[in-house]
Amino acid sequence: MAIEVRKLHQCNVYLDTTGYVGLASEVKLPAVKPTMKEHAPTSMKGKVDVPLGMEKMTVTITGDFDEAFVAAASDFYHTRILEFRSTLTTFDGMGRNLERSVKATLRVLFQGYEPTGIKNGDVAELTYTAGVLTYKLEVEGVPVHDINFLGNKHEVTGMDLNDTNNSLLGL
Repeated sequence: MAIEVRKLHQCNVYLDTTGYVGLASEVKLPAVKPTMKEHAPTSMKGKVDVPLGMEKMTVTITGDFDEAFVAAASDFYHTRILEFRSTLTTFDGMGRNLERSVKATLRVLFQGYEPTGIKNGDVAELTYTAGVLTYKLEVEGVPVHDINFLGNKHEVTGMDLNDTNNSLLGL
């Protein structure tokens, strides 16, 4: 069963896979959802939903970062590679916890940012939004999602979904 990770707290952020740019207080990873279209074939009664690509994906990053990240986030014309590393802690019914390392690598195009309020004189955090072109999520070194919109690739736990769909269509 694949693990769906949607939100990370207190994770390290790396820009263009070269430098550490800060600690994000919260990262909302993209939701992987298919775009569905209603199809009514003439040989059957009723309608069926057929997957038709994927919905647009965005990532939201909240934190106070160094100047390199702020400059990269202000450039709306060039893609950047972001890497998030965190530890995911889950609790079972017996009170024990299980820690797993999570690494998400995304190629993004920044769309904008908005400041959050200053609280008690602390440094203001910004919330950045970026459109996702590629998305790779690994939990404990095992790839969960590997999506590339530019290369028409969509793998979930090692199974290429696009290849399966193309073979069913005879392509």
